[in-house]
Amino acid sequence: PMYKEGDIVLVHLHLVAGAPEIHVKLLKKEVFPKHKGRYITLPGYVGWHGVLICKKECDILRKNLCIPFSFPDNVDTFVFEHQIIKTINKKK
Repeated sequence: PMYKEGDIVLVHLHLVAGAPEIHVKLLKKEVFPKHKGRYITLPGYVGWHGVLICKKECDILRKNLCIPFSFPDNVDTFVFEHQIIKTINKKK
């Protein structure tokens, strides 16, 4: 799937079992290519800088998982593209 800046997506957190799915607005794409070092090869990945858009989800993450989000001021996050389940609303 091709995601674009401004898309609102549903993201599955791989932190712990039972972690909630959250809604994130995508802001900036980061692509990190595969890197072969002297002793180890690091896989490449694609991720997105984004912001949480739902106060209720922000409160759940702060209270249940101790992630220091504070809506609406401190909601910046980073998600890997493989964590994205689906697009909820495309930017028009």
